[in-house]
Amino acid sequence: MEDREIGRTAPDPADALLRRERMEAVREAVDALPPELKGPFVLAGIEGLSHEETALRLSLSPKAVESKVYRARKLLSKRLSKAGIR
Repeated sequence: MEDREIGRTAPDPADALLRRERMEAVREAVDALPPELKGPFVLAGIEGLSHEETALRLSLSPKAVESKVYRARKLLSKRLSKAGIR
């Protein structure tokens, strides 16, 4: 009898490496964002704060946060796409 759960397989080292490389590319792309986009994106897009909470922390309007997060996502998408990452 096997000790592993049914349906679970050992992680593929190649898949793990690919995931690490993708995560590193995403980190680098986020780090390269202009500061006026990076702050709102990190707070609202990564840390999960609402646009209102982010706006209060950064002394912006919620609409400005929404716009900056949108612009950051578009820029990240473009940069990651160029790097072959979807």
